Amino acid sequence: MMRARIILVSGAIFLGGLLPVLADTSFQIGGSDSHVVRWNRFVDVLYDLHNTAQVKYEIRQVSRIGGYPRHPEFYEEISYYDKKSGKLLSVIQWEREAEKGGLDKVLSMFKEEEPKMPRDRIHSISVNVYDDQGHVVRDYSATYLPTHRNAPSQTLIFLHQYNGDLHAFRGFDATGNRLFEQCEGNLDGKEVELSLDDVEIAYAIDEKNGVMQTRHYRACFDGLTTTAAAYLTPH
Repeated sequence: MMRARIILVSGAIFLGGLLPVLADTSFQIGGSDSHVVRWNRFVDVLYDLHNTAQVKYEIRQVSRIGGYPRHPEFYEEISYYDKKSGKLLSVIQWEREAEKGGLDKVLSMFKEEEPKMPRDRIHSISVNVYDDQGHVVRDYSATYLPTHRNAPSQTLIFLHQYNGDLHAFRGFDATGNRLFEQCEGNLDGKEVELSLDDVEIAYAIDEKNGVMQTRHYRACFDGLTTTAAAYLTPH
């Protein structure tokens, strides 16, 4: 079960159709070399995880073309399903080769460009991991900007927990920062809908009688790890 991506002020939610909000920017992702290496490595391992599922399951593919105002038809989005169960295993937006024109076309005559490897054509990638009951227990995603792709602009790790009719998940980035958490469902016949972003989480942790001490919150999140340390390498 995948969601739509939501960009947070300092971090973001992946549960489905992954469409970057930063549709057209021209800046490079900043940060230390270790950050760039770590986040690109996250994509490498995530792509390996995707390929493992391609071998394990019989796959059904569904594709569509998408893009942005200044980059129309920028990518081909392919959703990969397990043909037997119908479960969505992964979604990859592959960069398409745009036809060059104008000055770019002239300059291309004087140099040879190395063809991109499959990994280098990934614009966005997301992978679901299921338990034996068919529940999503982890989902991972990463997205590059349309230009200056020295590192992903966003990485996400969501860890899921199920308690009766409650479904809770916590979100982190590939550095381990806790970004988001949400719970929805029913508890004792009453609807539950909780969500906290990174700023709200930081405040709530220090509140003695805050939302994290409520019965609903504890029913949702007790037992769900508060760190992504064991999942920074997707598996």
